[in-house]
Amino acid sequence: MLTTTPPPPKSGQVTTGPPVSPAKARLGWLDALRGIAALTVMVSHYIEFMLPQAWTVLGRYFVPGTFGVLLFFMVSGYIIPASLERRGSVRGFWLSRLFRLYPLTLVSIGLGLLFVGLGWQTRSLAAITPALAQHPTTTVLANATMLQDLLGGANMVPVMWTLSYEMVFYCLVSALFAAGLHRRSGQISLGFAGLALLSLAVVPPLCFSTSYPGSRVAILVSFGVFVVGIGCMVSRRVPRAVGAVLVGGLVLTLVVLNGRLAPWYSMVILATMFSGTALYRAEQGQVSRRVTAALCIPVVLISVAIGTRYGGDRSGAVSATISWPWVFGILAVWGLFTAGMLLRNRAMPGPLSWLGRISFSVYMLHVVMLSAVLWLMRRLHVVPLHLQLWEQLLWLLGPCAVVLAVSQLTYQYVEMPMQRLGRRVSERADRRWGSDVRP
Repeated sequence: MLTTTPPPPKSGQVTTGPPVSPAKARLGWLDALRGIAALTVMVSHYIEFMLPQAWTVLGRYFVPGTFGVLLFFMVSGYIIPASLERRGSVRGFWLSRLFRLYPLTLVSIGLGLLFVGLGWQTRSLAAITPALAQHPTTTVLANATMLQDLLGGANMVPVMWTLSYEMVFYCLVSALFAAGLHRRSGQISLGFAGLALLSLAVVPPLCFSTSYPGSRVAILVSFGVFVVGIGCMVSRRVPRAVGAVLVGGLVLTLVVLNGRLAPWYSMVILATMFSGTALYRAEQGQVSRRVTAALCIPVVLISVAIGTRYGGDRSGAVSATISWPWVFGILAVWGLFTAGMLLRNRAMPGPLSWLGRISFSVYMLHVVMLSAVLWLMRRLHVVPLHLQLWEQLLWLLGPCAVVLAVSQLTYQYVEMPMQRLGRRVSERADRRWGSDVRP
């Protein structure tokens, strides 16, 4: 969801796998998967409002949004560790993440605030104004770490809850790399799946953030530990293990004890991401494919089994029936990702590759744009249930086309320039303080 294919390693950098041929440098199959994920998340949110009858039927068996988000997570799991390990630089990795995530996130927050100021507010942007008005400092700090969904803070843009889990994964990957344990991805994935079973309905969400004072303390302490921990990992004077313990301990504590999601749900997300990493290692020949299969198959089975009892309910409530959307979503993610790996040496369709390139913009902007569309429908007194099918499709496809067009602009004029700036900043940091790459 939040990744770009890493550039080839510079001279003198440490690599941990075989060299990547130029033909594979772009990893087009991952772009195709990202494009599918972004499209399904956007269409899922728009169908819910524009085609309510279809959503009622579809939602019984398959929720495209759940599928798309889990697919994003798996793609991140595959490529993020590769990005870090090819660089061999924790500092370079975090600078790339900084310039990859934050500029577009600020643009989406700015658009949200603009729409609220214009009176275009809907429930999708309802959290922005009161959070900033009542607790401006802690709201900004929580979102600055992108761990706000694990700190009881408001998501400035609703879809930012997934960025909290992306950030947790970045922290864990960095900590494991700093501690020299990054090759054990399959075992870690299975471990998180086991924790998902152990945590079922045992630990309530938001242990530290049941009230504002508790949330405020959690945010301030976490912000400090986060900054110090990352600083230790990129420093040449402090052992990386110190930063690894601080950052890894922080995010694991938050995920288990203070997330809005039920702990089992968070564990399944992390198990899915580390499964993607395990598949990368198997594809690179770093780990036996047979061993990888033996570790990943139980992860799939556990993820599906949880859905049969808890119905995919993020709050952890027990369900009397099987949640087919959850089951089919998990199986579809694994099936499509496997198909992508099997086709990885083939050229991907141009439209899917393009969607993959603008996927982060599509993901971050579509909910904000949805708020404007729903406001316009209210002003025009448009009720989807009262429209004919072709009119509903126009209200669905038209806004989606606008989101794609705007996303192309933000990709071209925000994402790419900021990524280039990030590379220049990283190079300048290496020249000034020396490279942090260590054998």
